[in-house]
Amino acid sequence: MLAPFKTNVFGSNVDLQTPVDVAKYANVATRTLHIAFILDASDSMFSIKQQAISGFNEHVAEARRKSGLFKDVLLTLVHFNSEVYEDYFDQPLDRLADLTNATYQLGGMTALYDAMGYTIGKLSENTNIGDLLNNYLVITITDGHNNNSRHFTPERIKTKIEELQKNRWTFVYVGANQDLYKAAQEMSMPISNMMHFAATAGGIQLANDVSRESFCSYMESAAVGDFGGTHYFSPTDEVLDTTNQAEKPNADAA
Repeated sequence: MLAPFKTNVFGSNVDLQTPVDVAKYANVATRTLHIAFILDASDSMFSIKQQAISGFNEHVAEARRKSGLFKDVLLTLVHFNSEVYEDYFDQPLDRLADLTNATYQLGGMTALYDAMGYTIGKLSENTNIGDLLNNYLVITITDGHNNNSRHFTPERIKTKIEELQKNRWTFVYVGANQDLYKAAQEMSMPISNMMHFAATAGGIQLANDVSRESFCSYMESAAVGDFGGTHYFSPTDEVLDTTNQAEKPNADAA
């Protein structure tokens, strides 16, 4: 199994346990789903580190549970702080090891745009984005604003997202300590694909639970080509705000 390895890409170096009725999708399991997680690993994630680890692992477990709906499900994990690190790229689920304390190390600032730009760019360049049976789900999780990107600007991210989300790409943003309406406009990301969480243990756990439900619904819809790229979290054109159900977020995010 592939455990995450830290490669600095810019350096030199619900009852979610219910089994899926795969038979229901037997005639449509022809699509390939490329899932990318872009995970904040800056200093400010320390207080919610364990929940971030478990949340990622739970999403991967759900992906495995529903993988029979697709021809292939391939996963990418990129984490970032002051730098950007590729853990694994477009790998089969059965090759992946769980994220752990040892493989998810925190420190530094928040090179958010660099992480997004690198991940989106590599998926665009190394997969057949013209294949109508390829679907893409890109999930960014961060507890703060960008403050250290040196290679990508928000304008470049916006241009790429606008181009790709017309063609079976879905972009999801789970963020704390920021104005997500402003972030959505800045990156041209659908408001209904954004969730605001409280940067506390309880806040991110609640976000994990809500996110897994949306993740499962997305996979079932995408398997039959029935997901339009918007309304991932919210049925209306609004940010899904879970902060009013959790403790007040930490205001000291890096």
